[in-house]
Amino acid sequence: MIIVNIVNLLGFCFDRNKRALVYEFMPNKSLDKFVSNNCLDLEKVYNIAVEVAKSLEYLHTWCNARIVHFDIKSKNILLDEDFCLKISDFGLAKLGKKKPSVISMLGTRGTIGYTAPDVLSRNFGRVSHKSNVHSYGMMVLEMAGAKQIGGTGEVLLSSEDYFPDKIYENRQKTQMKIGY
Repeated sequence: MIIVNIVNLLGFCFDRNKRALVYEFMPNKSLDKFVSNNCLDLEKVYNIAVEVAKSLEYLHTWCNARIVHFDIKSKNILLDEDFCLKISDFGLAKLGKKKPSVISMLGTRGTIGYTAPDVLSRNFGRVSHKSNVHSYGMMVLEMAGAKQIGGTGEVLLSSEDYFPDKIYENRQKTQMKIGY
């Protein structure tokens, strides 16, 4: 049995300049609230990471068309009362062919810090469903505490902060102090 961890769209409203999407209620809101406060135990973090991976597998393998989300991050992972997750915010998603193929795109999509290099520049390769895998990896790093930079106590709260750069900068500073 395939468990689909995708948020359910219940309805929408479109009235001149007012637009709204109505999704199912998720009482624990988004994963980023728990990640930034470090209030999830290791087992929960592991289970969430596994379930997100299964959800991506569903989008890439089991749907009629391959769905590439392009914005996998903790803010787009919603949690119910039992911490069962649902992936949300498919506003940047693209449908692709079922067989492995390159996705045609104009411009970049996603959140800085989570966007795969191939989406940012064609010099890194062609865009495919694997772009979600990069975003997933960045989200797992975030869940593991990568936004808490090297024990300095500084926490990057904005997804606009490119935390891999911050980790690299902190590593460089540490190496200079040690004398490498």
